[in-house]
Amino acid sequence: MVTLVRWFNLQKIFFWTACMVFNICICVDLILMIKHPFVSKSKRITRYHIVSYTYALLTTLEKFYFEQAEYKVLFGDYLSIMQILAYFGFLVMGISSSVFAVVRLCKPGVSRELRVLILKRHVSYIICYALCNLYLLIQSWQRITSSKGNEVKTGTWWINATEILYFS
Repeated sequence: MVTLVRWFNLQKIFFWTACMVFNICICVDLILMIKHPFVSKSKRITRYHIVSYTYALLTTLEKFYFEQAEYKVLFGDYLSIMQILAYFGFLVMGISSSVFAVVRLCKPGVSRELRVLILKRHVSYIICYALCNLYLLIQSWQRITSSKGNEVKTGTWWINATEILYFS
């Protein structure tokens, strides 16, 4: 029986995972858009939807089944590890797409205004999204370390600040 709280938690996991994968797809799309500027993006968007929803569904289903008692011992930190990997995957793709964009847009023939516009918007988006989701990274890290006996402070000012940023 799925309770209302558990159903809400599964929805939260599904939509957070889908959102994180969509944001990784945005970084991939910048690379593909710069590499192939005249190719239609409609096929890519369909693939982004399929990849994002499939990954989110698999992660949510795995969380649903691993919450059962016999799996909890083996896979108790599975979701935390997946969230940390997704967060760092986003950071790696964000930095990679930014570096790729800088290298490609610094070639002759690209105006300085266009270069600044694309890079400023992309880099500021990556920084903003990474900071807003820092709370989940901290929360996941605390779950992993606390299960091994290492208690992490929960009431520090920087954890509270990231929580406010995440929920605002």
